[in-house]
Amino acid sequence: MNDAQHYGQLRIMELDAVGVQVMNLDLGRLHAPEVREELYTLWLHHGVILFRDTGATREQHVELSKIFGPLEIHAIPKVRVPGYEELVEIREQGGYYVVDGQLLGGFIPWHQDSCYTPDISKGAILFMDTPASEGGHTGWIDTAKAYAGLPDDIKNRIDGLEVVMRVHNAQPDGMRFVQRERPFRRPTAEESPGEHLSMPDFPPVVHPLVVVHPESGLKSLSISPSNVDAVLGLERAESEELLTTLIDHVFRAEYRYVHRWQQGDMMLWDNRRTLHQAFGWPPGMKRVAFRTTLQGAMRTGRYLDESSR
Repeated sequence: MNDAQHYGQLRIMELDAVGVQVMNLDLGRLHAPEVREELYTLWLHHGVILFRDTGATREQHVELSKIFGPLEIHAIPKVRVPGYEELVEIREQGGYYVVDGQLLGGFIPWHQDSCYTPDISKGAILFMDTPASEGGHTGWIDTAKAYAGLPDDIKNRIDGLEVVMRVHNAQPDGMRFVQRERPFRRPTAEESPGEHLSMPDFPPVVHPLVVVHPESGLKSLSISPSNVDAVLGLERAESEELLTTLIDHVFRAEYRYVHRWQQGDMMLWDNRRTLHQAFGWPPGMKRVAFRTTLQGAMRTGRYLDESSR
């Protein structure tokens, strides 16, 4: 981390490579227009914000979240927090994988939320109630920074191209690009401590490879490593070569931040310009978090087969 600096009334400190920490958030002043404006502008500028040592209650988590937009209500009632319909409790591990030879639950490789639909979700705030005693980290990659760091010849090459996104339903062999960083596999029946959770099937969608942020105007790469399948209109070999080059680029250390959670931490991210990954934690270990998700999706995609609507 770097030295603290002032941003209006806020005292902030840059995180490693991506995002900032707000050092002096006064939860009693969330209603103040100048505080709300400064927080929103800071979020658009940096994409990822850490709030630490705030002592936030469930009500304050929701109130803070609403500064950045109306909140979604999850379609499945049983995951909602009683009394707080905008909050979702996250404690189930599911998603068991053997990662680098270690069995982990809660592992969700690098992805952009909802990129397997035509609409990219706006963002979210995750509150850590009980961090895992081992592992359980979460990472973010700034795809706007990654785009800015591309050589001009590659920027020119990818301008106007589109990519096909799919749900590979947690099958590692369908996630060949994300495996370039960390090899993983499904556990055997003997290794797995529980049922593996799967995503519903979604029809493939097409998104621009370069997306313009609807509020900041920044360009970013639309290249979710867990979901991207091909560059539309290119021969397979050329598509694989180009996507491999781009994904190796976004995986570089200067475009990512990995967060080691403390109790009470809150992380806010702009899903329109970031990827994130849950690194997982050992089976049977307690980890409890609460999440709000922002309404106001960015429609950049279309169905590959329009009859799939």
